[in-house]
This record gives sequence, C-alpha cells and structure tokens, in this order.
Amino acid sequence: MSHGFPLQKLRPLIILAGILMGGAVLYLARGVLIPLALAFLLTFFVHPIVSLLERLGARRVVSVTLVVLLLFSLLAGGGWAVLLQFSNLSHDVPRYRDNLIEKIAHVRGVRKGGALEQAQSAAKEVAQS
Repeated sequence: MSHGFPLQKLRPLIILAGILMGGAVLYLARGVLIPLALAFLLTFFVHPIVSLLERLGARRVVSVTLVVLLLFSLLAGGGWAVLLQFSNLSHDVPRYRDNLIEKIAHVRGVRKGGALEQAQSAAKEVAQS
C-alpha cells in the first residue's frame, strides 16, 4: 500500500500549470520588464566608461552626466541618420513605383501562354474527358 502524498500523481500537472502561469505573468508584464532589462543591460555597457572618468578625477555625478549626454548624442545622431534615409526614400518612391509596375506587368505577360497556363489547360482537358 502506498503512503505517498495524495497530490503526488498531480505533480506534473501542477508543474505545468506553474510554468504556464509564470509565462503568462511574464507576457503580461513585458511592458515593464523589457525596459527594465534594457536599462540593466545598458548599465553594464556604461559602467566602465563612468568608472574610467572617475579614475581620471571626475566626480560620479559629472561622470554619469557626461556618459548620459554622450548616449543621448549617439541616439540623436542615429535618429538623424534614419530620418535622412527616410527622406531619401520618400524622394525615390516614384522611381521604385514605376520599376515595380514594370516588373509586375512583365510577370503577368510571362504568365499568359506560359508553362503554368498550358499545364492548367491540359489538366482541364483531361478532367473533361
């Protein structure tokens, strides 16, 4: 006779339910957890720079301020580059549009009387026989 715990048979289901609930909580909290994870990761990247500035004689507040200004400058520069690329793309859209229309017309022309259409007509003839 077994003297085991009555929930011993349900243990795999309880573990599965715990995993599913944990996943659901992480999914629902992603709006908070993702920025926190990115901030934590960013801390690892900037800490050596802040430490270097402190070793060179700057106080912590000054070091952190300089590093934050550097990061914002890099972010602004990246945003400016993306904005310039988007501007160039918006000026070239008519050329791309005409090119796409030409290619689509070519594909439609190849399709008429092509191998696929011949195979379809042959299949229809066989089905009607």
